[in-house]
Amino acid sequence: MRAATGSSLRKTINLIQSKTSVEDMLAFIRNDGREFLPFRDISPDPVTTPLTLIANTYVETTGQTVPQQMELGIIDDTPFFDLDAAPWTTVTDDNELVSHLISSYATWDGNALHFFDMDIFLEGMEKRDHNFCSSILVNSILAMACHFSNRIAIRADPHNSNTLSYRFLQEAMMMWHSECDKPTLTNIQAGLVLSEVVSVDGLDELGWMLFKTSVDLLKRLLAEREHGRLEMSMAPSKAASQKSRTPSHPDIRDDYQYLYNEKVERAISATTWGTFRISCIYSIIYKTRPLMDIPTIPPPPVESIHAQSNPEPATARIPSTWRPYPYTQPSEQDRTGEGVQAFNNISTIIHLLCDLHTTESKVVKPLTMEQKIDLYQRTADWKEEIPDGLKIGESCAPFIATAHIVYCHLMIEIHTAPLTSSDEKEGEGETTSAELTAFLEMSKGLFLEAEATLYQILERFEEKFSLTMLPEPMLIGPVIATKMAMEGFMAAAATSTSSSNPEEVPGQTSTAAAAAAVSPSNNTATSGTPSDTTTTAGNTPATESSPIVAQETLTVTEKPSEPTGIQLKNASNYQKTINWLCILSEQYCTAKMFARVLQIHADKANIPLNDATRQKIHKLFETREAGRSQWMTEVMAMQTRMTLTLAPDEDNIGDVLQKLEKVSIE
Repeated sequence: MRAATGSSLRKTINLIQSKTSVEDMLAFIRNDGREFLPFRDISPDPVTTPLTLIANTYVETTGQTVPQQMELGIIDDTPFFDLDAAPWTTVTDDNELVSHLISSYATWDGNALHFFDMDIFLEGMEKRDHNFCSSILVNSILAMACHFSNRIAIRADPHNSNTLSYRFLQEAMMMWHSECDKPTLTNIQAGLVLSEVVSVDGLDELGWMLFKTSVDLLKRLLAEREHGRLEMSMAPSKAASQKSRTPSHPDIRDDYQYLYNEKVERAISATTWGTFRISCIYSIIYKTRPLMDIPTIPPPPVESIHAQSNPEPATARIPSTWRPYPYTQPSEQDRTGEGVQAFNNISTIIHLLCDLHTTESKVVKPLTMEQKIDLYQRTADWKEEIPDGLKIGESCAPFIATAHIVYCHLMIEIHTAPLTSSDEKEGEGETTSAELTAFLEMSKGLFLEAEATLYQILERFEEKFSLTMLPEPMLIGPVIATKMAMEGFMAAAATSTSSSNPEEVPGQTSTAAAAAAVSPSNNTATSGTPSDTTTTAGNTPATESSPIVAQETLTVTEKPSEPTGIQLKNASNYQKTINWLCILSEQYCTAKMFARVLQIHADKANIPLNDATRQKIHKLFETREAGRSQWMTEVMAMQTRMTLTLAPDEDNIGDVLQKLEKVSIE
């Protein structure tokens, strides 16, 4: 109060004098005096009690049949678990709401990412075991869960302090500042979830920083675990005496007993492999060295911990069948363990690709034909080993669909990775012209198959569950679709231009400029000889496996010709992708940014979009009320990166969009 301004001081005094709850006072003070709605005004009511057939306004029903709409409208949002809000969060004391949000997270995001063993977490939350549950972890999960709740009206506005997600995130971040240097299991898990939350809110740089911190904490925890193992082998008598002690407080634990408890080993394993999987995804997106090696700790067992002997089982546990909560149908056997195992296996192949393809200096290395063939064989073996019922097209539940999307991404990256110069020079060395031609045809076929599979996965997910429930790790699917849609149009435009005007340099188009904006950042390749092709963001080699990207010129001097068959196909995919992003924009702020890039690209390149799509775009970016800042101002404040960069030193998506908006067609 001594340091407060006059205005802030008056607000604080008025708050104290009014009939304000302690929770509201704490929120006001912790938020530096910014206005908050009272908690009672933002706590959403249950949608249905009991099961009722209702019209779900958050479900996209365009193009669906009446039975499909009714099926998606059958909602039973009775939580799977009966959990207490206290002592985990001060944002709300509504136990039913907390149980609902945890149920949403467990169904969608937790089921796709598996950062931690959900059954162990639920047991810790129910029994108040601070070894496996903490306030920072619960608030982080609740912040993420708000993106999947059908009760939350505003799910993608990270700057609105009157949303539940904002408040949960603020409470978690305040705790993180005091916990970020402590290598506890729950701190690591909270850091991973927080990195996810802020990333989908548009703060991708902060998300990356949180993820790196979490990886460092995990490495310290694993080092302590190994140190404890060594001390156990060298001083068994000391270990025995340590085991005989009983903690007097849940935060004070017997280190040796904790480290070698079977449950702890399972929990550490789940978090270690979960971190490894996300590390591989970051690496393949940003073309950087993986932050983690393949874990030496065994992966967690496929079966649930409750399937093993447990003298005191918790009442809160994951159901044996998975259903798309809060919807009642369809349901299927919960095979999360098998899905996680498949995700682990495909991640090891990604790790191998990144190990071959990236360097510490963020310069990517070209691959030999033999290396690509080996990678393709590994992915084929992975695909063959997926259990029946979980193969591509058989299930689109998050626990397996995420691995399928990552597989598609991997196949696309293998194909687009540049070949070494010796392989590119047909007939020289050990590779013959016929062998190279056959390989390129095979690679192109696998690329097209992966592209079609990616669209198939997203289409089936939309049909069965609606994209409004798409888990964050599956968001990489629409991101890849965005990149491919723009590159497809760009390649078709370049082909059309070169055929009509052979002397014109492909790439001097606004479509190329826009495609450069969605090329992965730091995409640089050299092979060490003067004749090598250098690949950088916005400057990739013009080969059949690499898109032609923008040069300095950003104007089109001729009117576009009539669209070809390939362009019409690309237009269909383009329109499908932009519709997906419009739907996802209500859930993820970053999806709105990708939609904006596609909209600008469509306008500048004269890409045909139907009236319904244009109305969605207009509605998405219109200013709905006087005095509200334009969306570009909000974008510029986000400092996001994702894969939308023009150069390694331009990490603000606002810069990208501003440059695109200045592109003109003469």
